[in-house]
Amino acid sequence: MRQRGVTVIELMVVIAILGILAAVAIPAWRDYLVRAKVRQAADAAAPHVAALDLACRNGNLAGAGNEALGLAPADSWRTEYTTSIAAAGESAGEGIVTVTLDRVGGGIVDGGRLVLAGKCGGRGMVWAAGGEDVPEKYRPALP
Repeated sequence: MRQRGVTVIELMVVIAILGILAAVAIPAWRDYLVRAKVRQAADAAAPHVAALDLACRNGNLAGAGNEALGLAPADSWRTEYTTSIAAAGESAGEGIVTVTLDRVGGGIVDGGRLVLAGKCGGRGMVWAAGGEDVPEKYRPALP
């Protein structure tokens, strides 16, 4: 007489496989969510990046801030994951956009800062993301 059904060993193997998959997938999913939130915060700074790029092309980068660039004050740039966004132009041909993060998670404290730094060149600014408060694995790649 043949028995039909699943043995306890087969059931345990399936549960073990599901456990291994969950152990790998859950941390990867959490990292993905944090990267997406940081990317959204960086995208909210697009007007600041564009304004600094224009100031670089026009030679007006030194001393440029939100007001001089025609942008609203830093505290008025609130989004789901930011509390403020400030732009600043430096005399050395550098522009800095500081994005203050909020409710991002992944070990990034509320009030942590994502710094978008740009160097003025012949074709505008070249940008890179940084900041001590945002681990490198969460920083967005910028064009």
